[in-house]
Amino acid sequence: RLLAFTDSDCVPEPEWLENGITALEKSDIVGGRVDILVRPDQQMTGPEAFEMIFAFNNKNYIEQKGFTGSGNLFCPREIFESVGSFRAAVSEDVDWSRRARARGFEISYEHGAGVGHPARTTWEELVGKWRRVNRESYLLMRAKPWGWLRWIGLTWLLPASIIVHSAKVFSSPKLDRFEDRINALKTLIAIRIWRFWDQHALAFGIRT
Repeated sequence: RLLAFTDSDCVPEPEWLENGITALEKSDIVGGRVDILVRPDQQMTGPEAFEMIFAFNNKNYIEQKGFTGSGNLFCPREIFESVGSFRAAVSEDVDWSRRARARGFEISYEHGAGVGHPARTTWEELVGKWRRVNRESYLLMRAKPWGWLRWIGLTWLLPASIIVHSAKVFSSPKLDRFEDRINALKTLIAIRIWRFWDQHALAFGIRT
């Protein structure tokens, strides 16, 4: 009767299932907390430090952007069947959440339903993630009115986002060591520049 979704590489907390199901008593669809897991007793790499701050803020996704990640999702079976399955090739969690909200279903956040997700440890892993996310997001946006122009506009905001998010690197309580903050900042700059060029390549049909 109830469905609970997580990813194969996620580690649910002991009360994850119980808290998520309980939260469904007050909402149609529930998304839970996602914490970033790093390797114990090892110095964080730049990608790990970056993801500690910027990856998987499901509370923000739900409350500010209107979608929940599919790696921590609860809903009744009848709602899932009403909305339909996840679509391949696009950002499936964003697409599914939009379809659910278009049908009038409410998506709420439950802090107590937590899972852990391992941080990417290398630059290659981080680029691989964003190469996939960019392509899925581009296909989803192209289907909307003025989607290509909106994509270009968002792409040109990426350099400015480096400045805005640099402050977050140094104010976040998620990192203790100054060296980790510096490595996170270097990764922030590098991945935003990489995304800037990759998103242009997608928009203009340039193979990368």
